[in-house]
Amino acid sequence: MRIKIQIAVIVALVAFTACSSTPETATKIVAVNNSQPKASIEAKQVAAEQEASKVTEIKFDEGQAALTEAARVNLDKLMGQAVPSDRVEEVIVLSWADQEYPSVNTKKLSKAQQQLAKDRSKNIADYLKKLNQKASVKTHNMAARPNALSNLIKTKDARLKKSLEVAGIPNSDNTNGKAPSKAGHAMVMVIMKEE
Repeated sequence: MRIKIQIAVIVALVAFTACSSTPETATKIVAVNNSQPKASIEAKQVAAEQEASKVTEIKFDEGQAALTEAARVNLDKLMGQAVPSDRVEEVIVLSWADQEYPSVNTKKLSKAQQQLAKDRSKNIADYLKKLNQKASVKTHNMAARPNALSNLIKTKDARLKKSLEVAGIPNSDNTNGKAPSKAGHAMVMVIMKEE
């Protein structure tokens, strides 16, 4: 009889404790699980093609090349996941201006937009170098299409941009909403050395 009472008390305590959890606890658990750097499906597709193990996207304020606090936190998380840091082979940065990737007809955006994308890439590369001085950081300006020679010899820049087009990123002639806008964004991919 005594054992039955003890079991009943234990079951009642477990049931009471389970029912007393608050929505705040559930929210905290979800927040921890969502702490991974975020990337669109297009970014993940291109990262897979490049054999990058980590990928994230960064949003810039319009007309600005400076990294926001949120962008720095996102890059910290990305590089924190790339451990040990001596295994980082290469970091690829693709930066957009405040306009979409130029279409075949447009070829390239204005000089100001090209410079904005270049400055964004430089700021990301400089910050990544502070996080991991040994990392090789390659930048790609998404405000200009590859030239004919780059396409002919299939440079890495041309291949990356073609992969993004195939993945469905919007361009200056086609912003039909099939894929989220990349204007004002940067994509950062980390490629790790094989063990």
